[in-house]
Amino acid sequence: MKTITHTLEVLSNNDIRISKEPKKPKNLLGTFQAIGETNHMFTGKQEKYDIFDALDKVNKGAYSLFNQLKNNRNPYTCRTVMPIPKGETASQKTSRNRWARELVKIGIIKKVKTSPTIPKNSWMINPEFIKSKDNQTLALHEWVMLK
Repeated sequence: MKTITHTLEVLSNNDIRISKEPKKPKNLLGTFQAIGETNHMFTGKQEKYDIFDALDKVNKGAYSLFNQLKNNRNPYTCRTVMPIPKGETASQKTSRNRWARELVKIGIIKKVKTSPTIPKNSWMINPEFIKSKDNQTLALHEWVMLK
């Protein structure tokens, strides 16, 4: 449903002009960032490799790990810290590392080198899949520079 606002204007010769203007849409992004361009039925073929295509290729554990990383991510840099539960067994650690390798292999995440300002277990989510809130160009540049 379109909302139309009416503008009344009284002209110098006492005529009244009524004009209709469509109401400007609100910014619907809010705190959620946009995802990258996706495929749709009107393209006729798959042209883009989007986040849904990528996540379709991973197992349930890798998908769950991605979801945790996404929830912990900094919306301005697309960086995230992998949550490591206390009391994690060797088997759980092996599984988590296998899932991370799976996400790296298909280009969803990359490891960020640790430094005094970057905590251990830091990762970056591909900013082409989930866009940075502030400076998309900077996030894309950092993504390309990561090994």
